[in-house]
Amino acid sequence: MPIIYDSLSYKVVTCLPTTTFFNLPEEKREKFLRAARAEFARVPYADVSINRIIRAAEIPRGSFYMYFKDKSELLSFLLRDHRRRIEDLMKTALKEKRGNLMEAFLFCFDQIGQDYFSPRGDEEFRALIAIFRNNTDLHSKIFESSIEPGTPLEELVPLIDRSVFKFCSDADLKDIFIILAGVTSSALCNVTKTLNFSAARVHYLNLLNILGRGMYTPAYSTEKESNHG
Repeated sequence: MPIIYDSLSYKVVTCLPTTTFFNLPEEKREKFLRAARAEFARVPYADVSINRIIRAAEIPRGSFYMYFKDKSELLSFLLRDHRRRIEDLMKTALKEKRGNLMEAFLFCFDQIGQDYFSPRGDEEFRALIAIFRNNTDLHSKIFESSIEPGTPLEELVPLIDRSVFKFCSDADLKDIFIILAGVTSSALCNVTKTLNFSAARVHYLNLLNILGRGMYTPAYSTEKESNHG
């Protein structure tokens, strides 16, 4: 899906709905977006049906193309919207956990994962997990460019406590963030496969512990550093 990846750079907004879409009454606009989220959550990207979205949203076929160029542009818009929600959640998590990045990711995992199972949970987060489940190559796309210059999530950097990490350069911090994002998004997808939040959480905690402790023994780490020195 190369068009999607191009439009998900997040550094520059490459596509947006038309002004016609933004000028719709809020109720009609939200009904369309609910229909779109449901369809992308139902099947992988390649199988998404614009006709199904049109029928569920109860709009004329021609109206879709007055709003979006194609389904790639629509998915890009939906994921950007999800990303903004996650930005806000991550800011809350980092403040709540006093800058501890791993605990902040666990906070987000708990919030999004519990919403997936709760009848009163956030419908958008449930759809996001389902979209990840159906499109495994998109797992960490929402997070990967999070702390690139010029992106809103660059604002997270000052909130992160670097003192807990062995490596704390900007480049290291970016890589740590991407690793945690990939692990977290995969763990959220696991929630939908097992339908067991508790088991998925235990597995996720084990992954975080492995990352936190490191995989090498202290002796091997010292030997490896000496050999590379």
